[in-house]
Amino acid sequence: SIASTAGVALPPAGVNPSQSDVSISTNARSGPIPPTAFQNIGPVGVVLDAAVMFSETCQGRQTDITIDVTVSLPLNSGDTVEVLLQQPQGWKGDAYDMSFVSGTVSRVQTKITTTTTTITLTVGQSFGAGDSWSTGTLEIPGLTIPGTFGSPEAIVPEVSVVAQTAEWTSCVKLVTNYGDMSCVPGESSEVLTAASLAYAPEVVEIPIELNLAFSVGVAIPAGIKFVVALPGFSLPVSSVGRAGSLASTNPSTFLVSLASQTDPMSAFVTVQTQQALTAGSTVTATVSSSAGLLLPAMGTPANNTDLTLTAENLLLDEFAWFGPQNFSIPFAPSPAVGVLYATSLSFAKLSAGAAVDITVSFTYSLQLKRQDVLEVFLNGFTGSSVTSLVSNVGGVTFRGSWTASQSLLSMTVDHPTQSIGSNVP
Repeated sequence: SIASTAGVALPPAGVNPSQSDVSISTNARSGPIPPTAFQNIGPVGVVLDAAVMFSETCQGRQTDITIDVTVSLPLNSGDTVEVLLQQPQGWKGDAYDMSFVSGTVSRVQTKITTTTTTITLTVGQSFGAGDSWSTGTLEIPGLTIPGTFGSPEAIVPEVSVVAQTAEWTSCVKLVTNYGDMSCVPGESSEVLTAASLAYAPEVVEIPIELNLAFSVGVAIPAGIKFVVALPGFSLPVSSVGRAGSLASTNPSTFLVSLASQTDPMSAFVTVQTQQALTAGSTVTATVSSSAGLLLPAMGTPANNTDLTLTAENLLLDEFAWFGPQNFSIPFAPSPAVGVLYATSLSFAKLSAGAAVDITVSFTYSLQLKRQDVLEVFLNGFTGSSVTSLVSNVGGVTFRGSWTASQSLLSMTVDHPTQSIGSNVP
């Protein structure tokens, strides 16, 4: 055994168990041995490249995160990659455990301490040595850039990445690529607060009444526009630019217009002040269902951060050096509206009037969480009621009952992890 004090350092590219250029030899007088490849080499992986991108760059702002990774040895489904975010001022976030995230990542777990956020990614598929892969955008609840909003200095995160498999563990890789982390103030929880949306009915393909509300934390001069961005929502051409009977506001001194940019599937509602607002004022607006506004065809998750409220071209003393700025916040709360699709019902052991095996297949556009209930109405079906049904397919467990008098099959999600990801068959 040779101690690290000898100063032998690992190769920058790690150690591959199949490489033949690591050898052993001897000049023993009883029989010299030429350089011979080792039969067994303990592998050492290396994170060849890693990048971490944040959707927000200002101190004190909640952010999404995207992680790109390249490792020197193969990764198999079930292997893990651990990302550590460290900062003396402290990252903020919520403990989080999400399964069935995407094809690339099957599970995301976070652990939060006062100075460190640990994000553990479970790989959902195999990657060859040197393959690059990305998590895509991860929406980790509460993940917040350290510091206090309003500070223009850029945060320099301390980020490291390490990969772990059953056969090897990589060296720790310090990440120096964070994307652009310079802060340009443009969002402030003090300017806009308590932004909420509500829809009636909460159903796709039916024109909805849209109710929005928000408060302002600073004095707002007359003429400022508040723009409600509704990506994925659609609006008929006949309603674009119209207001009047299609919308109402409180205070009533607002002008409301409806718009749809070049993408017809992105609707906007603009509310413009006709007189000044004092700090602390609350604004409400209602867009009538007669406007024809439709929810996204695949529904929308709860508290969808893509649904935003922006105060445009607002000049505040604290950001005077930047000139007029746009200040935006997401709508939270906003309700979830899901869609069931690719639904099918099939039977086995066919015999009229006799018990059958039933398979219910579906895909849900949002997450199914533990204790969520799926109800299937089977009008005309009979049989004896059963209160202890159990179905387990692909590791997903449903428990429920069959109530013959109501022709109702009721199944409750009892998945061992906390949720089943969106759009998972």
